[in-house]
Amino acid sequence: MPPSDEVAQQCQAHAVSDFLTLPELVASFSNLGHHVVEMVLANPDDELASEVRTLLTTEPVRHVTYTREYLGWGVFALMAR
Repeated sequence: MPPSDEVAQQCQAHAVSDFLTLPELVASFSNLGHHVVEMVLANPDDELASEVRTLLTTEPVRHVTYTREYLGWGVFALMAR
């Protein structure tokens, strides 16, 4: 959560109050009538961050080349680099 309204505004929000904690965010999906079927959370300081970044680069191509025909569906969450 941003430490101040100024930082929140630099994140394209109005104030810190625009942000939810992770438990509040997940609960809000249910309140809106949605199920959480997959969740990927980022922690740039985690010791596995480098490994996860590598997988995010290699796995989409591996999946569509080798395994997609066996799973039959896809979910895309995109963020500009």
